[in-house]
Amino acid sequence: MDIATRRLHSQRLAGDPLDGAAEVVGWLGAVQSQDYPAAAWALGQRARDVTAAGVHQLFDAGAILRTHLLRPTWHLVLPADIRWLLALTGPRIRAGIAGRLRRLEIDGAVITRAETAFTSVLAGGRQLTRVELAEVLRAAGIAPDGQRLPHLILAAELDALVVSGPRRGREFTYMLLEERVPARPCVDREEGLSRLAERYFRSRGPAQLQDFAWWAGVTLADTRAGVAGAGSSLASEVIGGTRYWFDAGARPRPARATLATSCRTSTSSRSRTVTAPRSITPTGGSIPPSSHSEASLATCWSSPAGFGAPGAGWWVPNRCACRFVCSTRSHRPSGQPWPAPRSGWAGSTSAASSSTGKREAQTRSERPRSGRRRAPMRSGPLEISCPRHGPSSGELASLPRT
Repeated sequence: MDIATRRLHSQRLAGDPLDGAAEVVGWLGAVQSQDYPAAAWALGQRARDVTAAGVHQLFDAGAILRTHLLRPTWHLVLPADIRWLLALTGPRIRAGIAGRLRRLEIDGAVITRAETAFTSVLAGGRQLTRVELAEVLRAAGIAPDGQRLPHLILAAELDALVVSGPRRGREFTYMLLEERVPARPCVDREEGLSRLAERYFRSRGPAQLQDFAWWAGVTLADTRAGVAGAGSSLASEVIGGTRYWFDAGARPRPARATLATSCRTSTSSRSRTVTAPRSITPTGGSIPPSSHSEASLATCWSSPAGFGAPGAGWWVPNRCACRFVCSTRSHRPSGQPWPAPRSGWAGSTSAASSSTGKREAQTRSERPRSGRRRAPMRSGPLEISCPRHGPSSGELASLPRT
């Protein structure tokens, strides 16, 4: 089994794309979205005829929501899933932030007062920004200084009180969940675990049980219960002494696909070197726009139509906005070596990722050093070939990091 290729197909980065952005969120179950533009771009990578404007429209209409669940970070989620996902994963998030709340002098009484104030001011479909909610807290005699405000809003999200509202320009707003999302029948914990496990291994497999436990923020015991509850919809195979789980009906073909900066092909599993060779894993822990070919990874430069250029700091050519780049004739500026580790990369692309998931040996000198200022990436000529434009040459540009 070629694990990297199977993951490309399960994530819908290869093969047939889905019909829309909401379908992508439903397929993946939840999409990490602390970087909202990159998350929107990741949806565009997996669907037909999706633009950034279309994603924003769905978000503002409430067809896609953004809240804290699974782990203590934002995720995009469907209205049909938000309540049972919060009920399933919220308690462990609360336990994980309990120490932080104590240091911020936020106890149960403060949270209750804050949530009472939020309920009063947001009633009737009102939408307020974070800055406006800070003023609400001040009026209620609750200090919103520093990290107290985001943690009080986080507590209200975990209690299923508030959720994302329509954006106001570039600012996000909050609304009452009960007014944003119609009530639905409750899903018990066992059913929730089964649903989440089935979606995870269907959309991110082959993966290990520990990958799902980390991604979902649940225990290994809960993971085993979820996989058991999913029944025959999931299958497993032992590769290199390690058992991997995946969609029982998946039959992918070899493919090459372009990844967005927030696709999470690496951070949706702990065994990241199966997806990306260790020698080219970037410093930040997420993979920049990249092209997978079977078990190997090589950098390419494109973005979905309607989404503009990739995020600042990644290399982009001066043409070609194709959804997929079929082949790159040169994966680096002609006659120049790959950027040194200081620029955020380590080593070269010569090594392919192992289908067994074993980490490739890496010397200390090759490892990116945290805390060091990154040097500017190199610029130079690039030749690519894409299905829409055919062979093309361009100047490889380095964008400033923000």
